[in-house]
Amino acid sequence: MKGLISALPILFFATSAGCSAFDVAPRPRYPVQRSFNAPVEKVWEAAIRVLGDTPLASVDSASGIVITDWLHGVSDTMYSRNLLGREKLQIRYKFVVRVEKLAGGARVRVQNSEYTARTEYVHAGYPAGGFGLRTGHHGAAFYGGGTSFKYDRFEPTPTSTLKEKAFLDRIEAVLRSLYGGGIRVPPRGRA
Repeated sequence: MKGLISALPILFFATSAGCSAFDVAPRPRYPVQRSFNAPVEKVWEAAIRVLGDTPLASVDSASGIVITDWLHGVSDTMYSRNLLGREKLQIRYKFVVRVEKLAGGARVRVQNSEYTARTEYVHAGYPAGGFGLRTGHHGAAFYGGGTSFKYDRFEPTPTSTLKEKAFLDRIEAVLRSLYGGGIRVPPRGRA
């Protein structure tokens, strides 16, 4: 009995390390489009300059649409909680950027397709034990023999709009550097 009691903390840690809970931190939502009092050609050039070395899947200057390739990073709002603390979840995302001509200027719209990575572990036990499935965000399952296989799958998640805001802010900074104080941007909160 004493051996069982001394093994309980180890058993608790071993089973808890593979499990985690998820937190979603509340964040304000930001507009995903912004209008600029600048020629559409200059706004297009600013958007392309901001994308810089970002891998692009498609660029169509005639329609004013740029689609990035898949980018990898961490979530702005989603975390996993486990015994080791809180950790931002891995994500992949891609932008669809539209530069549209307006009377007296141009508008940039950014659509973000964001997916959160979920790590899963599949355990193949011995034939006598059959097959077992163990899922979790961290750590492999503890089974009596066999092999565990790890794979990542991605689930669509709502965007926090922070990445879109940062992208639009950088476009605005480039336009201000080109035009100095001559660029006018509508007040925040309005497109």
